[in-house]
Amino acid sequence: ETCEGFVFAFCIERANALRTDGNYDESLKLSRLLTIAFPDRPYAWIRAAEDHARLENEQEVFHALGKAVSLGFSDRAALEARAAFAPYIGRDAWHSLFGGVADVPD
Repeated sequence: ETCEGFVFAFCIERANALRTDGNYDESLKLSRLLTIAFPDRPYAWIRAAEDHARLENEQEVFHALGKAVSLGFSDRAALEARAAFAPYIGRDAWHSLFGGVADVPD
């Protein structure tokens, strides 16, 4: 558990530094690593969605957010407060996220 927490935190901290430098491609690599290492943690998928949003990968944004919601994430306001998601709020796919996402294909 301690090692897992360290790996999770390390990836997030390193990705934050990359994001600060505007290096979203590299940040996305770490976010993808988190989704592979911790596929059951919604926050890993939210991190990936943020990087995809900054890279304007709309389909991947909604795929990752859908995974987070299917894993139990339900704080819509928290997502709407994140600047990366601002361009996506109001789209049909955004509104359908919390309307009963069942299974999101891998």
